[in-house]
Amino acid sequence: MLELKNITINAGKRKIVENLNMKIKAGEINVLFGPNAAGKSSLALALAGHPEYKITKGKIILDGENITKKAPEYKSRKGLFLLFQSPPSVEGVKLRDLLSTISNEKDRLKIFEKAKKFLLTAGLSEQFLNREINKGFSGGEKKKFELALLFLLSPKYVILDEPDSGVDIDSSKLIVEKINELKSLSKGVLLITHYPAILKNLNIDKVCVMKNGKIVEEGGREVAEKIEEKGFNGDKNE
Repeated sequence: MLELKNITINAGKRKIVENLNMKIKAGEINVLFGPNAAGKSSLALALAGHPEYKITKGKIILDGENITKKAPEYKSRKGLFLLFQSPPSVEGVKLRDLLSTISNEKDRLKIFEKAKKFLLTAGLSEQFLNREINKGFSGGEKKKFELALLFLLSPKYVILDEPDSGVDIDSSKLIVEKINELKSLSKGVLLITHYPAILKNLNIDKVCVMKNGKIVEEGGREVAEKIEEKGFNGDKNE
């Protein structure tokens, strides 16, 4: 289980998230809803270890271990994966280079074959092995590439920061399919979004609503349905 205990996050002197508590269990899809500037992406970046977002209070507990102050690479090795809202380009580094770095010589050919397989299932050609990471990719290609990398690395817990933003209908359908697949593989998922539409075909377990850095409501699918009908402020005209 990935457990967030009384998490408070600052960006500089500004408090962005305050006293947040959440439990993300293996095999569950948890949804974090909220309007723009609610603190959702800041939470995701802070959990992954982004240096500009400081956890000033609380703990991140991953399968019983306190990883709050650990380096991003340590968190990654322990099984925490972040799919960025806007995946960065890494000029000069190809997926083939990255895989060569994280694998030993004995396993290299095997991991290359696995990478080709996951690229294809994400709707990308094997040529993406030889392209610089995310450089010149469309929005949809970036999200598909991140999904391929996600399934290749097979982490325990996955934070998906607005995976449905900047993609077309076909890509969105693929993303929904892959998120459901994560659940079937017993991965713990935290899906961050402000669009209720993506949830219609997802097998979600819990919905949390964040406003101004705090969780203000929790429940099941009915919470998402209420937001879709009335908006985050309960106004049907919103």
